[in-house]
Amino acid sequence: MDAVEQWATDFLLIREIGIVSGNRRLDGVLVPKSGEGVWRYMKNGPGFWDWFGLLGLEVKMTRGDFQRGVNDGQFERYRKAVAGLFLVTPPKMLKPAEVPDGLGHLIVYQRSGSGLVCTCRKKPEIRKVEPTSEQMWRLIFRIVQATDEKIRKTEAAKKKWEEQMGDLASRHVMATLRKMRKAVD
Repeated sequence: MDAVEQWATDFLLIREIGIVSGNRRLDGVLVPKSGEGVWRYMKNGPGFWDWFGLLGLEVKMTRGDFQRGVNDGQFERYRKAVAGLFLVTPPKMLKPAEVPDGLGHLIVYQRSGSGLVCTCRKKPEIRKVEPTSEQMWRLIFRIVQATDEKIRKTEAAKKKWEEQMGDLASRHVMATLRKMRKAVD
């Protein structure tokens, strides 16, 4: 999902979130960060202010997993809960014609020397699907959790840096004192 996050710069990626009815979880949801970014993405689609569109992400790593999703109606259920749904797969797993109508397709692959990269092979059909109040509360809860975690990590990193700087300063002071003692002796 890191590669998808780097690709979707105009969206906030929320991972593993239950916004589909029946306690089902999408692997990710892209939440628009700005109207301009969404407009750039959608080109001729509806304007950002006409809808608050969540784009769902469903990762499929094997053809068998993909086929189960098709056979049990998973993609249609998920698609009803979001404005657009992307399948995220490794390269060459699906042929373009195999992607169900209305779904988008993101390919994540290893680029030599640069890590994982995401490419959009097909955009999803964007529909006006307004989030429910339950979905909004779940999003708010997850955003607050992520923000809190980021603050804690930043504070922990700051504390570790301060400790390392204190240790470094202490070593330099002690080394200087030892040199001074040797010079006196």
